[in-house]
Amino acid sequence: MLSILGGLIGASTTGVLLGFCSFGLYFYYISRKNNIRLLSIMGISLFFAGLAYLGICVDFLSILITGFNIDKILLAYLIWPTVPIVYLFGAIITYELLTPKRKNIFIGIYIALGLIFELSIFLNLLGNVEFIEPSTPGAELIDDSLIVGSIAGLIGTIYTLLGILVSGFGFIIKGYRSSGVVRKKYSLLGIGYFILNLSAILDFLGIPELVVIIRIGSLSAIWFFYLGLREEPEQKEKKEKKKELKIEDSLFRLSKRPAQITEEEVTYYKEQKICMICKGKVSGFNIFLCPNCETIYHEECARALSDAENACWVCNDPIDKSKPSKPFDLKKKDEDKIYKISKE
Repeated sequence: MLSILGGLIGASTTGVLLGFCSFGLYFYYISRKNNIRLLSIMGISLFFAGLAYLGICVDFLSILITGFNIDKILLAYLIWPTVPIVYLFGAIITYELLTPKRKNIFIGIYIALGLIFELSIFLNLLGNVEFIEPSTPGAELIDDSLIVGSIAGLIGTIYTLLGILVSGFGFIIKGYRSSGVVRKKYSLLGIGYFILNLSAILDFLGIPELVVIIRIGSLSAIWFFYLGLREEPEQKEKKEKKKELKIEDSLFRLSKRPAQITEEEVTYYKEQKICMICKGKVSGFNIFLCPNCETIYHEECARALSDAENACWVCNDPIDKSKPSKPFDLKKKDEDKIYKISKE
């Protein structure tokens, strides 16, 4: 008969599997509906993260139904082959937002590490995975982990360290150096990755009494991922606009161009469909793309910009090629410059 602790571990692990897989599918559905590419990648990553617990859940259900554990080899094959997939899709999100110019190099490294990991598991499972089987079949769940010093163990360590240092602290530091909505989004993603990878480290320690807490804690990472990648709700956006846009003589006042716009900010604004000027969500017919760099603006913001300096904030190309253009000069310090547009 399964012990109380074994039952709690099995039940919490099943909850994590269902939580990750269901939220992964939900994220993917929302991303396809709203055309948010990075959210779809996060959905795939979370779905496979859930499948990484499949072996434990099958062992748990097998004990409840038959009273016996499943074969340890089957358990390992249900768990470890999904690990490189989880980290690969997580890396796509991380490096596309943090280092878009070098993302292909880093993603290539993850693919190579993943292939080596998979080959080591399928060609030499017992040389890379160790098992702790219950002395009485059906009394406890089978515990398995990567062997320290093995090929798969070394790659697993690299995955986890990169997940904490690059995806976790990297996003948090990037958020601290940014401002506004970008700062908030980067920080949320960093916290999510930090929690998820810290849970993996604590799980690796194999302390049964902590497993239930670790499993529940890892679920909280999903919420941070969702908040970091989702589009802001329509109602909330309207409330924020009322605070950010000051009405004066039936005119909206828009903030001045920042002295520096980083490539990472441009990538994030495009991915999340955020107007470069007012930082509000762009949707429907109220959208304008720069003819040269495809930076996104609200139509009314683009009209205001064309009436002012008529130069894209990112590439400095004319918004309206039929008008003269006055590209932004980084050396010019005009702190009081604002743009006004008529209220429609």
